[in-house]
Amino acid sequence: MKNSVIRISEIEGNKEYLGSKTVNLKKCVDWGFNVPDFVALPSLIMGHLYSDNSFREEVARAAAEILGSGKYAVRSSALIEDGMVESFAGQFKTVLNVPANDLSGAIHEVIDQANNFLNGSLEKFSIIIQKYIDADISGIAFTRNPNGSREMVVEYGPGGGETIVGGKTRPERLCFYWEDQGYKFPKIIHRQIIERFKDLELKYDFPQDIEWCLTGSRFYLLQTRPITTISSKQYRQIVFLDGFLCGKRKFFYQKTEVSEIAPRPVNITADLLRAIYAQNGPVAKVYKKYGVAYKNTDFLKIIGNELFVDREKEVAGLLPACGYSGNGKLTARICRVRGLITTIRNIINLNRIKTGGYEMIFSRLKERIEGRGFDGVDIGRAVDNFLSDYEIVFEVNLMAGLSMKKAELSLKGGPSKLAEIMAGRFANDAVKKYEINAPKHIKGNSIEISDESDFFANEITNYEADLKNEGAQRAALDGKSQKEIMQGPITEAIICSRFREYGRWLAVKDIDQLRQLLLKFAEERKFADARNIYFSSLRDLLNGDASEFRCGENRKNYELFNDLNLPATLVSNLGIEENKITGISSGVACGILADRDSVARENADERKKILYAEVLSPDLVAYFDRIGGIAAANGGLLSHLAIIAREKGIPVVSGVILHDNNLKLGDPVRIDGGKGTISKCVL
Repeated sequence: MKNSVIRISEIEGNKEYLGSKTVNLKKCVDWGFNVPDFVALPSLIMGHLYSDNSFREEVARAAAEILGSGKYAVRSSALIEDGMVESFAGQFKTVLNVPANDLSGAIHEVIDQANNFLNGSLEKFSIIIQKYIDADISGIAFTRNPNGSREMVVEYGPGGGETIVGGKTRPERLCFYWEDQGYKFPKIIHRQIIERFKDLELKYDFPQDIEWCLTGSRFYLLQTRPITTISSKQYRQIVFLDGFLCGKRKFFYQKTEVSEIAPRPVNITADLLRAIYAQNGPVAKVYKKYGVAYKNTDFLKIIGNELFVDREKEVAGLLPACGYSGNGKLTARICRVRGLITTIRNIINLNRIKTGGYEMIFSRLKERIEGRGFDGVDIGRAVDNFLSDYEIVFEVNLMAGLSMKKAELSLKGGPSKLAEIMAGRFANDAVKKYEINAPKHIKGNSIEISDESDFFANEITNYEADLKNEGAQRAALDGKSQKEIMQGPITEAIICSRFREYGRWLAVKDIDQLRQLLLKFAEERKFADARNIYFSSLRDLLNGDASEFRCGENRKNYELFNDLNLPATLVSNLGIEENKITGISSGVACGILADRDSVARENADERKKILYAEVLSPDLVAYFDRIGGIAAANGGLLSHLAIIAREKGIPVVSGVILHDNNLKLGDPVRIDGGKGTISKCVL
């Protein structure tokens, strides 16, 4: 029997014959986690175990003698299972609650299924035999959301965990950020358990998929494996955000339209942005012109090297009585008495801004874009020119936003119909008399100083509209004549949007002038790399004190975060999510809603099916080559099928009850596994 039944103390010397599940559990024992006693059956003996009943009986007796338990769990530990790239979650059989006299049969049952799955390659398979824990509560914990975001997700329910991992039930679900100290856990899931989950991730230095259970108040770790759908790069990003956001009680950071003008601002660009929104900067001057009280609240937030807006601070700058705190929908609302008078006055004055005064604005834009050369301009004057010109840029942006809202209100259907109208001849006719010659021989397309891309000017063109597109544009007008359009809010929106494009031209022209002066400055001071000057502070530049050493250090710090791509929204509290239609695996798919019998009868074709199932059971993997996605009545984010679907890129939603959603088999549907939606569609 030597080397047939491997004790925990012998695992280290036999790792090449044991799967990752076994090796991981040994590590957890060494780290002090409460793991049910177990033994391992190595791959070397799998063929013999499968074919020789007497040998199998002998091994089963030896395992039972070592463990001395009344009941056992026989689990797979394939050598290809629980890896960093593929988990094969739920693809191998587990037999639970096995009495000692049935242990040999359970071993055979597990090996038999593995033999079929592995096409006879049993040298890739091993087994764990554990003491069976009669659990009061069982669950799964993903230390990070398997869709790639940074929150922990815990699902749990009464009894054994097979109903959860098998997708047979809709478990209770907790979803929370690691740093959220105010999160209220249910009594049965106390904070010490959550800390154990965190500890496992820290030990492995990677997000973990953990199976666990509770008997009374005693916690057991049943298995752990890496979350295969999170990359090392994503994890680095998660750890960075944890460190950056830790200790911040309430926050709501978001990439907004402000972020779009310089998504990853270098040092000089960041300083220019702060100057734009300074108390006496161009934004404040425009608001003052319209009687709006503006306060600089320092709402720009650079995280990594990406530009975010602190939405709480931003709204306080114009509407000091409003905020987002405690608002689950993340919309601003009045939440305090202080500043209420200023808030009301600002709202009134913003709504009084007229969006039809084109001629004077057009003249100012045309003069600035087509005039003024670079001769005799130094860095300080170039910065002043940019900030002065940005007053008209911001004013045009403000008017464009207001006019778009008015135009949407004038149309039935809102933004989508307005987009149709603005895409063709009607828009061209409205703006063709407001033509400006685009700047020539400049670089860049934003206010980012390091943007040296070829300048693109979306110029007015005379063309014959495509008849199909023109028909769509006419349909969007709801019977309005062209005369009505040319005199109404739609025309204002079209013209203001055109002027907004001209504002971009002006800002890019000024930034290009400043860029040339900066590069000249660096060359005169013999910078080894002239572009290091982009990483100077604006203050050092204006003082003539920019050194390449400091610029180079700033550049190194900036480039540390170049590979990060942070989420568009960062908030401090997720809270407990309700059991409803839930996105399980990201992606969008369209197709005919069909049950598994219908899918099984047909071969894969160009118009794939959306499989409807009662539970997210692992055997649905067999249909992946002929379906576009899955809609299920039951099953959690952490079920085995969900893990495989995310690895294979199959969109999945759960919580779909057909009659509750006015759906039936045979309907053409669209599912979005990221947003957690399902709807009828036209194929």
